[in-house]
Amino acid sequence: MLIAFDVIFTRVLALNMPLTKIGLGFAAVMVCGMLYGPGWAALCAGLLICRALPPAPHGTYPHKSAKAQHLSTAFPAAVQNALTGCLNVSAFVVFFTVLARLLLHFLPEAFASSLPCALLLGFLELTSGVLSLPCSRAGFLACAALLGWGGLSVHCQTLSVLAATPLSARYYLKGKALQALLSLLLALPALPFLFP
Repeated sequence: MLIAFDVIFTRVLALNMPLTKIGLGFAAVMVCGMLYGPGWAALCAGLLICRALPPAPHGTYPHKSAKAQHLSTAFPAAVQNALTGCLNVSAFVVFFTVLARLLLHFLPEAFASSLPCALLLGFLELTSGVLSLPCSRAGFLACAALLGWGGLSVHCQTLSVLAATPLSARYYLKGKALQALLSLLLALPALPFLFP
């Protein structure tokens, strides 16, 4: 699979300049890692959660009737909705990143560089937690679990979108917890190959 991604990057996308090779050299490994653990864990968690959902009575979800709109009203509304979504996502990312940095500032230095602290940061904001993980077996397994979980920042972004739908946040959070567990379990077989 790594060879296939390398061929796609170098031959199909013509990205074989030295600068892009340096910048994108890790991309194939990253994509394979995502496909291996958290991707399959998401699929399995979704299937398991869907089986646990109560059946919905036919016709309970109202479908919005699509009215024909003029471009002069539809285009500005689409741009405004896109901006609202971008601001919503950005606000949660900034809030939880600042919260993680404040937390690091007030924690003892010995704890701030430990694996439990990285897990706590990742629980709040995914990127902060993953970037502070050690390059070890425990760090790899923690990374798999954090990628499956997503962080509270991602959950708040998702829940803000779910608020306008009839979907339940309860099943979303159960699914993400299950995805984190499955991602961790699916990462276990890779340990002997990545950390001999």
